[in-house]
Amino acid sequence: MTTPNIIAAVQTKWDAMTAGNFPSSTVPTLYFDEAPQVNGSGTQIFPETAGYAVVKSTSGISIAYAFGVYGKETERLEFEIYYPSFGDCMQAARAVQTEFDFSTLPALATPLVLLAIRPRTSSEAMAGIGKTGVPVHVAKLGYDFEFTRSG
Repeated sequence: MTTPNIIAAVQTKWDAMTAGNFPSSTVPTLYFDEAPQVNGSGTQIFPETAGYAVVKSTSGISIAYAFGVYGKETERLEFEIYYPSFGDCMQAARAVQTEFDFSTLPALATPLVLLAIRPRTSSEAMAGIGKTGVPVHVAKLGYDFEFTRSG
């Protein structure tokens, strides 16, 4: 299924990632903007018991115009990947980088045409202590999604 929506195309690519590259061979759930307090079945979500990821739009779309040609647009997104183990957090971050660095979004539909997915920033840190006293680690991966519009 194709979509003209960048976030939906990113979600489709996320869902198709190779599970074997992630801790416990499980692709973490991806949430938009922030993780909810509970999952779909009503169970409370704790980052210290299972990994998850959040994708955030860190800026609006910037458009570079040139006279007489279509402009290049850039959507800046950041993935925040949370795991209780620093090693699991790093493994998941590298798996995401393997799938996204300089790759494509096959689910993206016209009028958007992807030019490039460029890695921008990368950082890892301890996010804090969870409710159960277990440390939670975070890896942040920033990307610029550059595209133009056809037609």
